Amino acid sequence: MNNDVVALYCECRLEDQRAFYHARADEFRQASRQGRAISTVLVAGVIVASSLESVGLPWLSTLATILAVVFPLLVQMLAAYCALYAFASQAELYTEAADQLDHLALGDEQEDLRETVEAVLEREQGQWPIKVQDAWEKEPR
Repeated sequence: MNNDVVALYCECRLEDQRAFYHARADEFRQASRQGRAISTVLVAGVIVASSLESVGLPWLSTLATILAVVFPLLVQMLAAYCALYAFASQAELYTEAADQLDHLALGDEQEDLRETVEAVLEREQGQWPIKVQDAWEKEPR
């Protein structure tokens, strides 16, 4: 392949895809961390609300009772949301593809670069039906 064509391909396709996959992996890792952090805060809120129920103030006791009921519901809703979007699985998938593209970008072998990059991208695309099937099988019925 012509060196100018390879350079253009690396600049326009490979680098663009590397940036995309790294950004998506970071985005899904951050979403997964945020989900865990919010769940932790809500569970801590349940503990605090439960301890405040025994306080002698009627309005505070009522508020604490309501929060002790609402917070676990919010934790479950957040867990369902995170499971629906499978943030951790998507982060893993994008990270694997980004790592493979990084490896290709650092390599010296330019001969079959286009075919190899496209094969990596096709493998990533082919993982989605497997991820959906895995999620479907894990879903409680």
